Amino acid sequence: MAKQRNLKFEKAARIYLDLRSFKVLEQNWSQGKNKIDVIASKNNTLYFITLKSLENTAQQLDIAETRAEDRAMEAYLLENKITSKSEKATILIDPKSTSIVSFIS
Repeated sequence: MAKQRNLKFEKAARIYLDLRSFKVLEQNWSQGKNKIDVIASKNNTLYFITLKSLENTAQQLDIAETRAEDRAMEAYLLENKITSKSEKATILIDPKSTSIVSFIS
């Protein structure tokens, strides 16, 4: 069930990004335990995007998860020899309607 919901979230995020002229480069990119949900570019900036359910935003920030995302970002940049501007972003998704609530960068 969770996998099916994740696929719906990924599809909603992809449509959202496509409509806003982002170029999605990778989905579910990982290196070991370090994972990034979506890597996209727009206006010469590389975005490392995490998908979050709106129901989980009240939870405390998971430090281990944040560090793993940071390590994944660093690994991706090194592996692909990217030196352009990059930043982290989050897409909040309403789990009931599978609609995008917010893009936070």
